[in-house]
Amino acid sequence: MTYPSKKEYYMPSKIFESLTLMEWSLVFKSLFSLMFVLGLMLVCVWAIKYFQANVSKNSFLKKIKPKQRIKVLENKRIDIKNSVVLLEVDEVEYAVLLSPTNALVLNKSSVLNKDIIDEI
Repeated sequence: MTYPSKKEYYMPSKIFESLTLMEWSLVFKSLFSLMFVLGLMLVCVWAIKYFQANVSKNSFLKKIKPKQRIKVLENKRIDIKNSVVLLEVDEVEYAVLLSPTNALVLNKSSVLNKDIIDEI
């Protein structure tokens, strides 16, 4: 019994020549299945990113999601430990000074009063 040399054994042309028509169909079927699964995965990733980005624009999801009462309008850092936050709670704005030890309400104003002042 003679064994093929390494050159003959690893030659791709020899491997492809030995495949029959049925084996070629299995190879193509496997490659197309792999391409289909990879394409399906890409479509799923794209859909997830698309819906996450457009969730605020979707009116159906806005109806499902309950309305938030507390909104952070602005956050300004004063130094490393302290910051001032502008909050809106039920049509009332609060300016709050936050530090590691406490929180201090600096100002309270009604959003409705600001609208009236802007109109005048």
